[in-house]
Amino acid sequence: MTKTRLTKEIEKALVEKYCSNNLKKYYGALEVPCANWLGKGKQNIDFATYEPRTQDINCYEIKITKADFNSGASLSFFGNRNYLVVPYELGKYLADNWHNKAETENWTHSKLPYSGIGVIAYLPEKYDELMEKYAHVAILNQALNDYNHVSDKFVTLIKCKRKEVHLEQKMSLIEGILRAGCRDATKAYLNNEFL
Repeated sequence: MTKTRLTKEIEKALVEKYCSNNLKKYYGALEVPCANWLGKGKQNIDFATYEPRTQDINCYEIKITKADFNSGASLSFFGNRNYLVVPYELGKYLADNWHNKAETENWTHSKLPYSGIGVIAYLPEKYDELMEKYAHVAILNQALNDYNHVSDKFVTLIKCKRKEVHLEQKMSLIEGILRAGCRDATKAYLNNEFL
């Protein structure tokens, strides 16, 4: 499947936010292969990070449209913290209807509102532009005023709940992050991007 320009833009922003820091608080990779512990074979996580200090793994699934969200494509939420990363308009729709049973019964992933999954909105504008553009939107205004939730083009609209991950599953996820990172580094070297 070909990725949209917006999907690639969000992927780049996630990598910049979590992996480009000199302090290396997180190690992460795109398209992380993992075993599905629910018995459905192998899947790819859109983006996953590992934080050595806490030993937590965070999984991020990118969805661009409501149709994409409802497509039935698997959501690989196997980490300690799991997030949907969406454009702001879809994020606002999800946040406004997250606990509205009448609305969410039609969602393909109808159990998400009750599973501790977080929702992060992608907002590529600068902070001042966001405040001007979305000043009238209560949910975003509240998130924008909390600096802990605003950094590097992302705003948390729904916080996730941390869950414990079985050691064997965690090791599989860490291996997947390593494999994806090595795959991408090899591609970059073979394309002379580092020379």
